[in-house]
Amino acid sequence: MNTQTMQQIEDLRLKAEAAGYSLADVSRHAGIDPSQVSRYAVGKTIPLLTTMRKLEESVDSLIKTRLEAIQGVSEGVNP
Repeated sequence: MNTQTMQQIEDLRLKAEAAGYSLADVSRHAGIDPSQVSRYAVGKTIPLLTTMRKLEESVDSLIKTRLEAIQGVSEGVNP
């Protein structure tokens, strides 16, 4: 069984990994214990909507930071 939450967590994982981050990186950045996010991913517990928003914002923030660092390097600025 694959719940909507499980699919959302999988989508976050894929997005994070495409940018070179793990789901644990995203979890820690969001201030959420990675083991708790693992429980969400396998359907053992259901996160609050606010928790999912934190995870989504966290992955976006990490990706934005990575892109800014890359742009800075390509422009000759040290990140």
